Amino acid sequence: MGEMQAVADSEDGVCAVAATNASGHVFIYAIGGRNFDLPGNGLDIVEAYDPLTDTWVPKSPMPINLHAMTATLGPEGKIYVLGGTNSKIDNINAVQVYDPAADRWTRPTVMPYGQECACSTFIPEPDGEIVVLGGWGDPKKDALTSVAAYNPKTDSWRWLPQLLTATAAAGAATLKTADGFTHLYVIGGMPQPACVQEYSFRIAVKITR
Repeated sequence: MGEMQAVADSEDGVCAVAATNASGHVFIYAIGGRNFDLPGNGLDIVEAYDPLTDTWVPKSPMPINLHAMTATLGPEGKIYVLGGTNSKIDNINAVQVYDPAADRWTRPTVMPYGQECACSTFIPEPDGEIVVLGGWGDPKKDALTSVAAYNPKTDSWRWLPQLLTATAAAGAATLKTADGFTHLYVIGGMPQPACVQEYSFRIAVKITR
């Protein structure tokens, strides 16, 4: 395992997502977080790491400074940053979308529930939705079972069946299998760190005549 150059700002509660820029080059984007010298204050900093040159490049900052949010790459190549917290706002419902090709942020329709420390993944095309699962609600001590999906094409949200076990600070991943089923895995989290939950469903086939 190699050692890479450190990120420019000391942070925790940061998100990292790999995405392709306008030139077709893959960078790792470190987004937001919390500075150890300013506890509770979320950061708006975005920095892109180039694995080929082992260098960091500053990018356009987030509209809302946050830490403890969740982020995932969307089906169209944009980065979705969802929820989070800072010193002024707990478990917010904000959605911030970063386009690495344009180095630009947009603010689509907010989530149907506020959270921090949720996990997120995506449903692949043809539906192409972003899925947010669980997180800490209000009060923060209570983990959530909420699951919601965002459709970038229609800028709309829909509720999905709730998690069987409430969880926050978990990880999520998508697996599409050859039989046509899509599986969403929610792994670990609090208050049951050994828990693994699975959504399995078949995406409807769109028939053209």
